[in-house]
Amino acid sequence: MRPRFDPPLPLLVTGVTGVAGYNAFRAFRRRYGEQVWAIRQHSNWRIDWPGVVACDAEDSEALNRLFDEYGFRGVLDCAGNCALKSCELDPTMAWRLNVEGPTRLAEIAAARGIPLVRLSIDLVYSGTRGGGHVESDWTDPVTVYGKTMVEAEQVIAAIDPTACILRISLPMGVSASGHAGAIDWI
Repeated sequence: MRPRFDPPLPLLVTGVTGVAGYNAFRAFRRRYGEQVWAIRQHSNWRIDWPGVVACDAEDSEALNRLFDEYGFRGVLDCAGNCALKSCELDPTMAWRLNVEGPTRLAEIAAARGIPLVRLSIDLVYSGTRGGGHVESDWTDPVTVYGKTMVEAEQVIAAIDPTACILRISLPMGVSASGHAGAIDWI
């Protein structure tokens, strides 16, 4: 029998408006109830669900207040903007959401000794070398999105070498809005 893994609670999940964050939040919230909280950008559409708080991840003061209020002991960071066209057209926005937000979150978690798991993406690779990458392979992204994800990985690893960075492929599942994920379009 596999041992059961329980995340450190209370748990903060970021990126609740995206596919990975939304599905992680729903699964953890179902299992652990009010011990799981999520944040969404202030500028994003209003999600009025129990356990979701409006807080911009790049706002250190607001994040610190949130950590003080809820006493988080674990962070699952799924946040970022993965809209390739939006990132290409607005690299400043991509940098703010994909690098600055995760950086602030990593700084706060590290300063408080809170474990952090960051979801990254396989678009840190160009795809020209085929698949089957291992974590020691060099990155060679061709998109602004991929470049910002590499930068976030490097910054987070420098801030907290114990942080776990997971590179996933296209996350599958429904999204909070019903129009952000691959399943939503099928």
